[in-house]
Amino acid sequence: MPEKGVQREVMDRLRLLAPRNNVPLNGTFELTYRCQLSCHHCYVDPTDPHRNEISTELWLDVLREIAGMGCLLLTLTGGEPTLHPAFPRLVEESHRLGVYLRIYTNAYDLDEDDVDFLAVNGVRHIHVSLYGPDARTHDGVTGVPGSFERTSEAIRRLRAAGITVVVGSVLLKDTFHHFARTRRYIHGLGACFRASTLISPSNMGSCIPDREMLDADDLISVGPAMFEKLSYPKLPESRDIERMMRAVPCTAGSDSFSIAPDGTVMPCLQIRLSLGNVQRQSFRRIWNHSPPRFYLNCMRYLEVPDCLDCANRWQCSRCAGIVLIETGSLWRSSPTTCRHTETWIKLYSSCTD
Repeated sequence: MPEKGVQREVMDRLRLLAPRNNVPLNGTFELTYRCQLSCHHCYVDPTDPHRNEISTELWLDVLREIAGMGCLLLTLTGGEPTLHPAFPRLVEESHRLGVYLRIYTNAYDLDEDDVDFLAVNGVRHIHVSLYGPDARTHDGVTGVPGSFERTSEAIRRLRAAGITVVVGSVLLKDTFHHFARTRRYIHGLGACFRASTLISPSNMGSCIPDREMLDADDLISVGPAMFEKLSYPKLPESRDIERMMRAVPCTAGSDSFSIAPDGTVMPCLQIRLSLGNVQRQSFRRIWNHSPPRFYLNCMRYLEVPDCLDCANRWQCSRCAGIVLIETGSLWRSSPTTCRHTETWIKLYSSCTD
């Protein structure tokens, strides 16, 4: 069996066992909401009430605590995580503790010393955003002249150091027609290309980013070649049908969690439901005794009334976090997800007729 197949099988088994044993297997630290860039579609809102940042020492204490509870996967993100003074200490400590680290960064400030530091400390995967094949397109999204060249050079450095780079490219109204060129450019950098058409509403509920989301006509105009490279939510297998109907169809708060810059523990980045705060309680106590977490886990077995009679429900990849941000409830359908699903169904029909 190929190595990747073995890894996937092991992870699937761990994800099955973790909730049964109350293990926080997969964690995310949102170190800061600060960023050097000003991407107009970003879901991070600078006015977020969780923006005040906890200390480096508290982040390290939480890291050691979750590692002791069985956490194996940790994502450092933001904002831009490298702007927080805890970032290098967390990288070193994760490596020492054997916690596998993923980093989401704009790579704007990564120089040769930074890349060497990451490689020495066992970082193997970096996720970077790039919005086009040239400075005009990318810098037009970030609002920062020169960001395209700086990010591109950082990707080259990371690849030269043997670090796998996954470049995410959100397709926007102003950039989607560059899809093919963007893909070729990213592959030319030696990076993996991941495109997305789903734009999340901001953490504060603003629908401004949603205005950038493509419709079916936008996607169809690019041609079938684009469809072949993107992930379409196909009909689920029979064992997945029940899961697709549930109010909380993922493992957020069951084997995974997120911690905001101010120490607020949440089920994930998008389910903005406070389980507690590590400034006032230990992570272990929050994980083991949070009433909202128990409530959330009970909802995994309940169906969403709004979605029961929807003809598109089998193709829908409903996100409980997006629903909560948009409607203030976990029991509703999501306008963003509904629109996204309808777009893909139209595109699929146009390519298969």
